Amino acid sequence: MMERMRARSAQQPVAKPADTEPPKPVTEAPTTPEPAPEPDDDNLLEEDLSDKPEVVNSPTEPPKTTTEPVDPKNPKAKINPWKLVDEHKAARAKAESEIVEMKKLIPNVEARKAEMAEMETVRRRNEELEKHMRYLDFKNSKPYKDNYEKPYLDQWKASMQNLHGLTAIDENGEAKIVEPNDLLKVVNEPSSILARRKAIELFGEEYAQDVMTERDKIVTLHQSRLKAEEEARQEGLEVYSKRTKDQQASYEKLNSEVNDTYQRAVLSIKSNPANKEFFEPIEGDEKANSTLSKGYELVDHAFAMNPMDPTLTAEQRKSITKLHAAIRHRAAGFGRAKYLLMKERQKNAEMAKKLSTYEGTVPNRGPSPSVPSTSTTGGSAMSAMQQRLRARAHAARG
Repeated sequence: MMERMRARSAQQPVAKPADTEPPKPVTEAPTTPEPAPEPDDDNLLEEDLSDKPEVVNSPTEPPKTTTEPVDPKNPKAKINPWKLVDEHKAARAKAESEIVEMKKLIPNVEARKAEMAEMETVRRRNEELEKHMRYLDFKNSKPYKDNYEKPYLDQWKASMQNLHGLTAIDENGEAKIVEPNDLLKVVNEPSSILARRKAIELFGEEYAQDVMTERDKIVTLHQSRLKAEEEARQEGLEVYSKRTKDQQASYEKLNSEVNDTYQRAVLSIKSNPANKEFFEPIEGDEKANSTLSKGYELVDHAFAMNPMDPTLTAEQRKSITKLHAAIRHRAAGFGRAKYLLMKERQKNAEMAKKLSTYEGTVPNRGPSPSVPSTSTTGGSAMSAMQQRLRARAHAARG
C-alpha cells in the first residue's frame, strides 16, 4: 500500500482544458517535478478503498462546489434562495388561479341535464306552436316565410336586377325606366298569351322574351305559395274537424260518467236510513211535501245558472249570485239542523220514558162518584160539605 501511495504521488498532475496552451518548441530539457511529500502514517486509515475512479484536482485550483443555485443568464452570479421561494409561491398561486378558471369552464353535470331538459321542452313547445300557427295563420308561420315568402320576394329583386336598364312605354306612349309595377302588369295577366302581348306592348318585341322569362319565374313561385296556402287551409280544416269530433266524444263520455255518478249518489243518499226521512214525501203532510219540492226546484235552478255568463243582465247576475249564497248556507246548515233534531228527539224520548215510569206509581181509584146536587134554597154549606166527605169515604171503602 505504501508503494501505491508513492506511485500516485509521483504522477504528473492533469491540467484543466481552460489552462491548456498549444505546445511550444522544445528548446530546453524538461524539468523533473518535485516528488510529493510522503503521506502521514496517521491518515492511512482514511484511505478510500472503494472501486470509484479517483478524481485528481488541479494543483492550482481548488475543487468547485455547487452549494448555491446559479442564475442561467449570469452563471457567475449567485441567486438568493428566498427569491426562489417567492418565485415558487407566485407560480403556484398563478397555477391555482388557472385551475379555478378551468373549473368554471367545465359545466355542472346536474345543471347541464336540467338545461338540456328545459331546452327539449321549449323545442317541443315551439314545434306545437308552429303546427298550431300553420293551421290558424299559415302566412305568419316560420316555414311559410322561409320556404315561400322569402324566395318570392328575392325573385322579384333578382328579376328587377336582370331587367335593369330596360325601358317601358307608359300610358302616354313615352319611354321610361322599368319599374316593379310595369313587370307586375305582365305578371298579373291570367295566361301566357295575354302576358306576351302585354310584354310586347310595354317593352317591345326585342325584350318581350326577357320579360316573359322573369315573369315565369315569379308566377311559378307565386303559384307554389298559393298551393301551400290552400294545402295548409285544407289541413287546418281537417285537423279542426277531427279535434272538434274528439272534443265532442270526450265531452259526451265525461258527461255520461258524471251523470252516472250523480244518479248513483242520489240513490245512495235516498236509500240511507239516516237521511231517508228528509228526502221522501210524508203521507198526509202536504206542507212538508210542498216545502221539499220547492227546495229541489231552487237548487236545480241555482246549479243550472252561472253568474259569470256574459249573456246575463246585471239583475239576472245579481239574482243568481244571491241564490248561490242561499244554497251554500242551506247546505252548510243541514248537518247542524239534523243534529239539533236528533238531540230534541232524544230528549223527548227520555222525558216520555220518565213520564211512563211516574204514571205507573199512581193507584187506580176508579171514577169519582157523582156529588149529589144540593138545592140552592135548602140546606147550609156545612151540610153540603159533610155529604161530600161521606161520599168519598164510602168510595174508598168500596
